Amino acid sequence: MKIELFIARRYLFSKKSHNLINYISIISGVIIAFVTMAMVLVLSTFNGIDSLVKNLYSSFEADIEIRPTTGASILYSDSLQNVLLSVDGVEELAPVLEGQVVLQSGKVQLVAKLLGVDQQYLNILPINRLINRGSMDDFFNPSYRNIILGAGLHYHLKRAFQFPVIEPLQVLNIPKTARLSSNSFGNFKSTNFVEVGTFSVTAEFDLNYALIPENYFREIFALAPKVCNYLVVKSDKNNPLSDLKSKLNNRLGDSFEVKTREEKNALLYQTSQSEKWVSFAIMFFIVIVAAFNIVASLCILVMEKKKDLFVLKTLGLTEAKISTVFFFQSLMINGLGLIIGLSLGALLVYLQNTLGLLRLEGSVVEFYPVKMVFNDILLITCTILGIAVITFWPVQRLVQKISR
Repeated sequence: MKIELFIARRYLFSKKSHNLINYISIISGVIIAFVTMAMVLVLSTFNGIDSLVKNLYSSFEADIEIRPTTGASILYSDSLQNVLLSVDGVEELAPVLEGQVVLQSGKVQLVAKLLGVDQQYLNILPINRLINRGSMDDFFNPSYRNIILGAGLHYHLKRAFQFPVIEPLQVLNIPKTARLSSNSFGNFKSTNFVEVGTFSVTAEFDLNYALIPENYFREIFALAPKVCNYLVVKSDKNNPLSDLKSKLNNRLGDSFEVKTREEKNALLYQTSQSEKWVSFAIMFFIVIVAAFNIVASLCILVMEKKKDLFVLKTLGLTEAKISTVFFFQSLMINGLGLIIGLSLGALLVYLQNTLGLLRLEGSVVEFYPVKMVFNDILLITCTILGIAVITFWPVQRLVQKISR
């Protein structure tokens, strides 16, 4: 094996062998390196975006939500609370009130989803991490009717950017049976709130959601103390959410619908993964093109070294060992390209995470998110080396044909 590796290395790196064939091999190796680097960057970018989205959603959507199978409300009794807290894996839970309202600022009116939450809700979902303007410090201050808007709602309502906003924000509860017209909103009862801040997650939330303390929500919608629309559950992280969901389903029965965060946003996560693997597939085909360039250069090298093959065979090397010489050369070209590409990709990912080579303006994060995952590096390595092995077959056939 040593002699085959030695000859392969001489063919690739010997100064006397720097001809057109070797330059083609070098160019092919450079292509492999750049495509490998691109694979690392693309997959790391999708991993970073996926991780960011999951972190953002985990700040606004709980690990598990429990909703009634029929109807729109739950009687959150002490017995139900005790049953849920007794389930292994449930760390905390909180009731949430949800309703549709009209927000009015001056002459601007927008329909929004209003959430009524308590302090326990904020212990489960750290909304304060999403506050991009203002503050939640006085959110539960009983002296004021405080409200926090999604950044999109705040913008379209043409609100001021000095918090708390002096101009009151009117919240109108529109009865479901009401007949609406262009000027009918003035006929409904409104409640004034003080806007103390805005949050930013994604456009879906920023343009639709507003938060107020639970007691004011009950006042607006005339709800009884123990009634809520759904429950949010925080897991203890020691059990998979799928297992916790099964335990909750077994304990609650058919009267409640239990969904994990991933199930609620299945389309989002599936789309992200699909885009990731489509991008990988495009890079894969580029690698195949580069691999065929390597095959072509090796075939030309075999033809050029035709006399050497007979000498090697005379020295006692079998056809298999002669083929191994060129196989090692193929692996060295692909391997060097792979190592250089992985190193450059890892370096750029590191620099992006530490220095922020690509920055985002007006976003929830300062740097464009990237994240390297070991499984992706292993996949790239197996892909590059696997293609090197598979595409060597025509070279092996040529060596066998010439050396006979």
